[in-house]
Amino acid sequence: MTTKSLRPFHTILLIVVLLSSCAAPSATPQPSNTIPAPGGTLPNGWVEKVKDIVWVTYSPPNADPNKGLETSLDDIRADLEVLREAGFTGLVTYDSRGVMGKDLPVIAEEAGFDGLIMRIWDPANEEELSNAKAASAFSIVLGFCVGNEGLSKRYEMPVLSFVIDNLREETGKPVTTTEELDDYY
Repeated sequence: MTTKSLRPFHTILLIVVLLSSCAAPSATPQPSNTIPAPGGTLPNGWVEKVKDIVWVTYSPPNADPNKGLETSLDDIRADLEVLREAGFTGLVTYDSRGVMGKDLPVIAEEAGFDGLIMRIWDPANEEELSNAKAASAFSIVLGFCVGNEGLSKRYEMPVLSFVIDNLREETGKPVTTTEELDDYY
């Protein structure tokens, strides 16, 4: 099985990894060369809630944050309506910039979604990290995913590890990553 054939399973793997990734907060996150070990405890009912949600990855089709193109709140509402009608009850995002980080938790909750896993696409992006930390106050936000297929391309292991530890400590929520297996070698 090639790495490319594994990509459709990222959302499923992300959820499975989140099930075991709520690490107990450390006193001070320290950069390391390894992904922090899973551990700690999950909130009561977290596993049951996550496994009962029908997940879909979501990125507004008319947005491109790399080109400064952001979608409107109305477009997001329309997209989420279609996804809810299709039976999805949980969202996994690709980044936490702009409206996807600031407004999506409220819009998703209003649209009737039960869960949201927010991705921080760029572990060094302060806007994404700030938005994610602020969004952690919403009960719909069940966890975070830091990075995506960028290890040794867009960021290095010490940065990824530090951000994962820090986000776990500051939010108390499960945090994971989605990296291609061969990138760990």
